[in-house]
Amino acid sequence: MSAEQPAGKKITEGKMIDYVPDCYFPTNNQYGIPSLDINFCAQYVDAPVIGWGTQRRSDKMPGTWHFYVDDYRFNRLWQNPEKVVQTGCHSCIEPNFSVYQQTPPAISIWQTFRKRWIARYWQSKGILIFADLNVNKDYQHFNIMGIPNGWTAFSTRGYNDRWKDTLRERTLAGEIAADNADQVKFLVYGGGKIIQKLCGDNGFIWIPEQENSYVER
Repeated sequence: MSAEQPAGKKITEGKMIDYVPDCYFPTNNQYGIPSLDINFCAQYVDAPVIGWGTQRRSDKMPGTWHFYVDDYRFNRLWQNPEKVVQTGCHSCIEPNFSVYQQTPPAISIWQTFRKRWIARYWQSKGILIFADLNVNKDYQHFNIMGIPNGWTAFSTRGYNDRWKDTLRERTLAGEIAADNADQVKFLVYGGGKIIQKLCGDNGFIWIPEQENSYVER
């Protein structure tokens, strides 16, 4: 994405189509990873919380989209993030492009750039955002680039055998929130009884894993 220009509509062969700008957003880091707009930080977990690709995208969805699903279901949002806007959702968790321990650092930076650019674009359309912390711990220093100090809405994927990662991510969320640490909303999607209890004991918001069968449009 390059030179900044306003989002809107454009005419192609006499038809009005949705227009996604090729643009820059403000950044606070040397890699140009966009900075989230703190004015569009999620304040609530709007119900329902639904995985992208698990219902027809032509259906209206007033709640929160999550992307803790296989990457192939949402990779095309990089070409057209407007598809999420058209559903009428109130909030979104950032796209969780996969970053593993063996992922090359350059790819980790690219995945962070993509998730944050898409999220920042959604914010420009009025959608509230949860910053995604579900990446391998070795690359979390890249993943938090573009999350402004004082940010209070975070999300991650829960795993029974990695419950310590959930606690580590919550600690990181508090560090980013800084003076607003007591206002952090920490959403954990999925995991079994271990994660459910962990969330209950620590005041996290737990969303049980749902049926994730892919639905073609």
